[in-house]
Amino acid sequence: MSLHRYAIKLNETTASAAVLKCLRLCFPNQSLSQLRTIVQTHSYLYCSDQEKDSADGLQILARLLEHLDRAHLEAELWEEWRGTPSAPWQGRPICREALVQAIQRMRDIYREVLYDTEREVEGVISPEAAADIEKEVSECFP
Repeated sequence: MSLHRYAIKLNETTASAAVLKCLRLCFPNQSLSQLRTIVQTHSYLYCSDQEKDSADGLQILARLLEHLDRAHLEAELWEEWRGTPSAPWQGRPICREALVQAIQRMRDIYREVLYDTEREVEGVISPEAAADIEKEVSECFP
């Protein structure tokens, strides 16, 4: 269970046809009535802790934000945390740069884990291994 997550919600609270059409493209498995309720109640569209891997959740959040930008829908990013799994979530709005930095931190951690693993197994990092690591990192974090 996650003690930290990022989330996104629309600034819009009117579930217009244009808003619902955009959200339906992003969330094809949700009914229009569910999407309408999310918009009207100003609930989160997506939370990064819905994914097993937090890096996946952040990437999905970033893609969703890009999709909303292309549809000219303003969205608000949130960061939430709690001290224990049973505690209520506490949160604050964040800027886009904070999301970019979180993704960059995940990318850097992933890269370092791959380098450390290579050093443990081979003792040294060859230029070929370094290239493979960078390729894998770029594929995992486009």
